[in-house]
Formats: sequence, structure tokens, C-alpha cells
Amino acid sequence: DKLKVALKYDADSVNANHYLGELYRRIDRPEEADRYYRRALDNMVESDSLLHNNYGVFLCSQGKTDAAVTQFMAVLDNPVYPQRAEIYDNIGACYQRASRLAEAEESYRQALKINPRLDKSLLAMAQLTFDDGRYLLTRAYFSRYIEIGVQSAATLWLAINTEHLLQDIEREQILGQELIKLFPTSPEAARYLKREFMHDK
Repeated sequence: DKLKVALKYDADSVNANHYLGELYRRIDRPEEADRYYRRALDNMVESDSLLHNNYGVFLCSQGKTDAAVTQFMAVLDNPVYPQRAEIYDNIGACYQRASRLAEAEESYRQALKINPRLDKSLLAMAQLTFDDGRYLLTRAYFSRYIEIGVQSAATLWLAINTEHLLQDIEREQILGQELIKLFPTSPEAARYLKREFMHDK
């Protein structure tokens, strides 16, 4: 209500239109979100990195991959933007969502080149390389991830399956015990106890 009041005083307010777009994105009203994002962009005097990024996230959620990447690239056009690695990670996630995996991998690599400790990109690369059958690379990315990232049943399950496929039984069992200890009621723990591995041959 306060944002709409602000628009009554200044219908071209970039901030009010931007945050109305964010609000409608978060409550899953995409048509209204898109309208307010576009109005904010139309009235932008100079490039607004946060606006470009948020609109890119929205477009990606709507399956508009190329349009989303255009918005993310507008952020990267700002040479002093401090969180460039996160923008490359956003691009990677958007390509991955669209099953454009080669482009996703290249974007994640760019993110990690800037910030080798970006946990989201490390985990994404572990998943991409696992799905592509490059299990030694999966192990390497996961090893870097566990130094900084938060473990979950899903991340441990990925690591367990990697070691299973690499036939490192000792490491597989260590990770399996950790999974059962930390997440005993998880579906992943149940699958491990039943020996229902992914990609098993």
C-alpha cells in the first residue's frame, strides 16, 4: 500500500516500481511483477545493477533464459560491481534450469575464477560433472565445497554416489555413516541403507 501511495506522488519512481516488481514476484503474480519491473527499467536514468539482477532472476523463473541473461550481463557491464561472481552464478543457474549445460558450466567456471570459494557454484559444478559422468571432477568440486558449504542429506548423497561409482568403498562408507548420523530419517539415508545408488550399473 505504501509503495502504491508513493507511485501516486511519482508514477515514474524507479525504486517504488522496482520493489513492487519484487513484491509481486515473491507472491507469485508474474504479470504484475513484469509490468512494474519494466516500468522501473523504462524510467531508469542510469544503470541500476540491483534492478537488472532482480529482473533477471524473475525472467529466469519464468523460463525466459536469454532475456534473463541480457539483464545479468547489464550488471556485468558495470566494471566496479562488487559481486560479479554471484552474477555469473545466477547466469549458470539460469542456463542449468534451461538444460543448456555447456553454457551453465562455462558460467560457473567464470564465477569460480573470480571467487574460488563460492559454495553455490562449487556445488553446482559437482552436480553437473556427476551428471556428465566425470566423477573425479565431482569429487574435487565436492571436496572444495565441504570446506565452506553447509552439508545436507542431498549433498552427502551426491558425494556417496560419487565414491560408489569411483569404487572407493572406504570413503563411501565414511560418508554413509555421516549421512545416517546427521540425517537418519531422510529419504537419502533410506536409499543408502537399501543400497539404491544413482547411476548404478
